[in-house]
Amino acid sequence: MHEQLNTQILQDILTRVKDQVQLDGYQLTIHYQDTEPCLTAVLPQPCCSSMCGPLCGSAFTSHLDLVLDLANTEEQAAVFRCPAGLLGFAVKLRQGTHTNCFLVAAGVREPTLDLFRLEKVSHFAGIDPFDLLEHTQNLPIATEADVHTLARQVFVAARTLQSGEPSTSAATDATDRLQLVTTISACLDGAETVAEVFTLLQETIGILFDVPDIAAAVLDHDSGQFAVQGTWGSPLDYGIIRPETMALIFPKNRPTKLLLAADTLSNLLPHSPARKATGQSITGTDGLLGALFFIDREFSSTEYLLVDLLVGRASQRLTMLHQQLEFTRKSAMLDRFLAMISSLALTEGQELYDLVLQMASELTDASTGSLMLLEEGQESLQIKSSLGMSPHLMKAMNIRVGSGIAGKVAQSGHPLLVRDIEKDARVSAANRPRFKTKSFISLPLFTRVRVSGVLNLSDKRNLGAFTDADLKLLTPFANHISIMMQRSSNQEQLVRLERLSITDPLTELYNRRFLERRMQEEINRSVRNELPLAVLMIDLDHFKTYNDLCGHVAGDTVLQKVATILCLSVRDMDVVTRYGGEEFCVLLPGTAPQEAAFVANRIRHDIQREQIHGAERLPFGRLTASIGIASFPADASTATTLVNAADIALYAAKSGGRNQVAMFSDITMPARGSNPPGIPLLA
Repeated sequence: MHEQLNTQILQDILTRVKDQVQLDGYQLTIHYQDTEPCLTAVLPQPCCSSMCGPLCGSAFTSHLDLVLDLANTEEQAAVFRCPAGLLGFAVKLRQGTHTNCFLVAAGVREPTLDLFRLEKVSHFAGIDPFDLLEHTQNLPIATEADVHTLARQVFVAARTLQSGEPSTSAATDATDRLQLVTTISACLDGAETVAEVFTLLQETIGILFDVPDIAAAVLDHDSGQFAVQGTWGSPLDYGIIRPETMALIFPKNRPTKLLLAADTLSNLLPHSPARKATGQSITGTDGLLGALFFIDREFSSTEYLLVDLLVGRASQRLTMLHQQLEFTRKSAMLDRFLAMISSLALTEGQELYDLVLQMASELTDASTGSLMLLEEGQESLQIKSSLGMSPHLMKAMNIRVGSGIAGKVAQSGHPLLVRDIEKDARVSAANRPRFKTKSFISLPLFTRVRVSGVLNLSDKRNLGAFTDADLKLLTPFANHISIMMQRSSNQEQLVRLERLSITDPLTELYNRRFLERRMQEEINRSVRNELPLAVLMIDLDHFKTYNDLCGHVAGDTVLQKVATILCLSVRDMDVVTRYGGEEFCVLLPGTAPQEAAFVANRIRHDIQREQIHGAERLPFGRLTASIGIASFPADASTATTLVNAADIALYAAKSGGRNQVAMFSDITMPARGSNPPGIPLLA
């Protein structure tokens, strides 16, 4: 049978194909199905050379049969990967009555070697793995996309030369067109934008095949819709085609070319007067990327092969541009994400809550939302921050765990993404009037394994629905902010505990422990800056009598009022403390004795003017206070002696009749071992 075939004609086809298409580096043979390769003089090995002979003789033969079946039934080039991992393709040749004759090109490898596969191949074929690796590294390199493009070009070239006769004018015209298409294909690879790809595609096909008008539907990856644009002599903007409509016209796993009738065209292109058009889909690895509509034009089989070649190359470039765009977006999003996390690391408390909600809304383009936290030991969520909600309502609202959408999310610990609240079986509720859309995201926040809060987002600014991509973006963000909010909560707790340790719980003034620490700091500062420091010791007169007459609850109220008076009577830089019982101490940094006396008398007058319930039963008929003053460095040189000096002055004020101010410097000190005159030792 092979002898009856005109080998010279096949050899001529192969030579002419190689003249039109760059096949350098590929190993070529011509195969008949169910037989051995013929024309072995062209190139004897179908894939990876004699080194892989045993493998190519068994596994490759059965694998090649499947490839040839595919090339035969699909009527297009079939790209394959041989058991050794090398790439190749098969193209069916139509030579007279022999329809099962194929051109096979193989023997190139991808840029990245699959070492695991090579190890398996070497073990199976009994080849030294290092020899196989060295041999494979020396093979020509091509990507899978390159092989697909080359296979299309060979397929078109073989079809235009299938007669095997000397070139006629038509054949010459087809050959010229193929060479032009090959050149334009390379230009498509250099296109830098989606618009540039479609413009080059429309202009090339329009000029090459004299198409009166071409409309291009271009996918907008953000909205999912297809914007339709025309070429010369037609409306530049045909409007928008919805993705559902495009899916009906170009369903998956269907031929990419179809003839559109007038009624279909009027719906797709309402501004076009065309009676018919040829539609050509452009698909990528992720689905439909766009389509071309050739107005009032049909193509011959040879013409369509060239159109398909251009569209295939454009599809590869569009896919690559989309991948580059996604990579750029992800990189920008990662940079933005890291910047957000860095900003959050510098905030705490309410500022942290507000910033978390603001950033979450920016990530998802949400216009409303809330951040709810579950206080430890409580069973309800408290709104800490909100967008689009009244601050007063925010403070008043508490959501019980298990109640409402946020409460159920807190109870389950699972995120809830709802595209339509009225149709989602998990919710099935009427949309609330205050929301513009029916879509929302409710995401639980965790502290270790316990739910600590819920992040709610709704109403996208474009009025669209939230997507899985939004949820995927929010999840790592929520993990980070949970840790930061827990850290902030721990910090607040530490601050609270520390304040409790240095604060009097009744009056909320600093206590004696804090006074001792702060006084030494103020003395050191006074020494460095050569400034005076005054201390006031204040004791309420007859306070034990007041407690006996009015009770300890009323006494506590009096202490709280006096604490308020003291705080209002001094500067922010001054330190007011409860020293013990009804006794208070005030530090006045940078204050001379005369100035301290003025402050002390103001405090004394403010206390005796205060309306105190039951104070009329006291000896003076009102609440009064005695105050002692000591100064650093005039009266004492250490913190302990300074307090003792102020205490001595206080007792002098009490022994002098109470409700007065005494200064340590005015007291005549007795001889060592005796009490100051007129100053009894008071308990």
